[in-house]
Amino acid sequence: MAAVAFLAEGGTPVIANAITVRAPWALAIASGFKDVENRTRQVHYRGQLAVHTAATWCRLGGQDPRIRSWWWGEQNWQNQGPLDGTEFPNLMRRIVAVTTVAGCHRAEPGCCESRWGDQPNTINPVVWHVELADTEALLEPVGPVRGSLSLPWQLPPDVAEKVQHQLDDRLMDALAAAAVLGDSAPADLADQVLARVQDGGSAAWKASQAQLDGGDGRG
Repeated sequence: MAAVAFLAEGGTPVIANAITVRAPWALAIASGFKDVENRTRQVHYRGQLAVHTAATWCRLGGQDPRIRSWWWGEQNWQNQGPLDGTEFPNLMRRIVAVTTVAGCHRAEPGCCESRWGDQPNTINPVVWHVELADTEALLEPVGPVRGSLSLPWQLPPDVAEKVQHQLDDRLMDALAAAAVLGDSAPADLADQVLARVQDGGSAAWKASQAQLDGGDGRG
């Protein structure tokens, strides 16, 4: 499926594609710990994706030592039982994060340093490692949303805008915090804001441009 870029009011591009992953794997991705998603087919898509939790919990995932050490901590996980999906009833079928597919390579011994990359086995003789980067968890999961096995699949426009608005608000908060501390806006944040304004962003984005230009909109 080709990537789709919706436009919000004012012409601002929003994240329009998603990947569905069963929890607890999806939650480990959202936390920024799981940087490889294992698939049996090569993934050609590159770019940002919303991370969507499937409707059912992966019991084997809850038992996996990597998941248990992520959740309970390296020092304590061996004394704890498996994660139980009943503890996360409101996180199924939700958009929980946004990540970036940075690459994809075929799994083989020594192919990468990530502990989250599985190796081929009798059940899955071919495994592909989908490389994830720059993951941001959403403070308020969006949904419920019906997912898909396709990678990527297309978000409904209203869901895509809700996801993007959270990212926009976070960026604005970061800029405001920098202003309060008397710091210059980090270069990458400033570049994001200016790019959004040039693309026809909202009034809030245009206000942020005024702050970057000198605080009063006169440059």
